[in-house]
Amino acid sequence: MRKAARRVAVAAGMVVAAGALQFAATAPASASPAQCRTYLSSHKYQIGVKVEVACGYANDGATGAIPNRMICMSRLHDLGVKDQHVDAACNAR
Repeated sequence: MRKAARRVAVAAGMVVAAGALQFAATAPASASPAQCRTYLSSHKYQIGVKVEVACGYANDGATGAIPNRMICMSRLHDLGVKDQHVDAACNAR
């Protein structure tokens, strides 16, 4: 009887762990281009053509193998946007 109870407990633990892993492995949601621009504007960044283009990548799609949100983050970083603002602008909060 003890072995059966232990097997049930192990199986239940594996199910719980598998469910938790699914949530941990999920990529952060992307912001929309409008959310990106609004966020940056609210933090006193000037919204020009280069920011418009960078924020245009703030969506759930991909360009080749690279997720668009990563392109958004890279371009904003190259424009001098602070790291915490880059992350928040390109990822939905």
